[in-house]
Amino acid sequence: MAARLRRTFTAVFCIAVSSVIVAIAGEQRAGGPPPAGTAFLAGQVLEAGSGKPVPGASVSLIGPRGVWPAVSADAQGRFYFANLPAGTYRPEASMPGYQAAITATNRGIPLADGERSISARVRLVKLSSLSGSVRDESGDPATGTEIVALRRGIVNGRPELMRSGTTRVDDRGVYRLSGLRPGEYLVCACGREPIPFDGVLLITLASEPMSLLALASRAIRHGADAAGLDGTLRTYPPTFFPNSTTIDQAERVILASGEERTGVDIPVAAVRAARVSGAIVGANGPTTAAWIRLVPTSQGEESPAIGAIPPMLVQPDGRFDFAGVPPGQYVLKVQHLPTAEGTAFGPSGAALALAGNRGAGPQPPARIVDGARLWAAEPITVSGADLLGLSIVLRPGPRIAGRIEFAGAGAPPPAEALAKGSVILMARGAEAILAPLAADATFASSGVLPGQYIVSPRMMFPGWLVKSVAINGVDVTDLPIDVSSRDITGLVVMLGDTPLGLISGSIASRPIPLTEDLTALVFPADRRYWPSPASAIRRFQASPIAPSGGFGVAGLPAGEYFVVAVPDEATAEWIDPRRLDVLARTAERVLVPDGGKVTVTIRR
Repeated sequence: MAARLRRTFTAVFCIAVSSVIVAIAGEQRAGGPPPAGTAFLAGQVLEAGSGKPVPGASVSLIGPRGVWPAVSADAQGRFYFANLPAGTYRPEASMPGYQAAITATNRGIPLADGERSISARVRLVKLSSLSGSVRDESGDPATGTEIVALRRGIVNGRPELMRSGTTRVDDRGVYRLSGLRPGEYLVCACGREPIPFDGVLLITLASEPMSLLALASRAIRHGADAAGLDGTLRTYPPTFFPNSTTIDQAERVILASGEERTGVDIPVAAVRAARVSGAIVGANGPTTAAWIRLVPTSQGEESPAIGAIPPMLVQPDGRFDFAGVPPGQYVLKVQHLPTAEGTAFGPSGAALALAGNRGAGPQPPARIVDGARLWAAEPITVSGADLLGLSIVLRPGPRIAGRIEFAGAGAPPPAEALAKGSVILMARGAEAILAPLAADATFASSGVLPGQYIVSPRMMFPGWLVKSVAINGVDVTDLPIDVSSRDITGLVVMLGDTPLGLISGSIASRPIPLTEDLTALVFPADRRYWPSPASAIRRFQASPIAPSGGFGVAGLPAGEYFVVAVPDEATAEWIDPRRLDVLARTAERVLVPDGGKVTVTIRR
């Protein structure tokens, strides 16, 4: 009886979507597509949050043997694909004004030969916009000011403000940012880059472009002193909505799905723009502008790049010039990386855009090699007057050293295998550092840049997994290792050959099969791991819950965990301390022993 009802419902569904444009098997084969089969997949494109259908959405199907050509959803957002071979499939949709919903997992739909699945759901997020005006203290439009919408997200496992959209103020003083996902934003009028050369000089040369280019090229070769810098040059400091020069005082703009928010006005005040110049001392090779930034101290750890000022000009011998710097507290950060022998840089910096790279010569990409990193972090106070003749001395980066130990039933790798291995040290916002192993299982890195590092949990040797990490007896397993200006020694990485733990479970008190797409989220009960989940990413896992209500998560280190079920669309950027705190209130708590398997029943 149930099978007859299911066949009847399928027939009715197929009639309802008869208006959907479907690519026939012959058209699929014309583009080198996968072979035909007997399975059938149908579903609906819905707007995330509201659940409304999205008519006319373009739906493609990713399968085990290729991508099926797109079809168009009907007036109710329905679509179907017929004649599919057995395999696991994932439908994807697109539509102008929408973006795909972000989820923690990519849900696949398994189909056997002859099987019919009619409940696939694809969710799209309706995009929003915001607009406003930017004017100075005289009421004049701040034409050309860059506007940035910042959204809090997780980058490399850590909270960070990310650029979600940029535009510039037009000659009316108006701006509009479109294509924004619903959510909370900080809106910044992040200033405009003034031309660092004397205004009168530029006006004089305006009718002689070749003379202007010659001036710019001369500045590239000899420094900004080749042209006068305007002592009255003014600029706009970064200003956040509604009227703050610091992130702490900024007001968040909340956008609903599809909202067109207006009136996000930002007043700005022009300030005297200073020049900051000097030289980098102690470099073991040529210097490039990509390694130098002037970073405001007022923007916090979550926004390391907001308001950072790139140099106007950097010479290979270390001379640098910043122009248009607003008053404030800064840190002049330099990261000098070792490059391959014979690497030669020309001048670099924002001034090259003015000269169109004339006089600079080619700029081949630097080939970074293993070796000691050099660094500097010099506090700078800009009060409005120029700061000239600074001497920024580079320091060698600290070293990280220690040993590997093995604890398990198996025999440790032989000395010759150890000598071919390395410990992988991952840093936030930097490339991985390889610390080579010696035959006695000790390791030592060359100088690294200060920051937070983690020992990669990837297998260093087949069959062996990271069990613990300690520094001088202090357990730092799956926690970030803070590296400042001092060497770190006594780092012990313990490897074991016991498999990691497993959590399997099911949904209680729900109709089966499930009528909504749910995901099981697993995260540690120990809140020490929450602020920097990149260090403990193996403890934060997500698993789609099958229509039968079952799920499983493997590869878990021993410890206590929270397990909770949420809708798929609620898993975007879920690894966030504020979000985890809410999830923990309704989650089940389980203890996973070393290498153990536990079963849990969760409610929804």
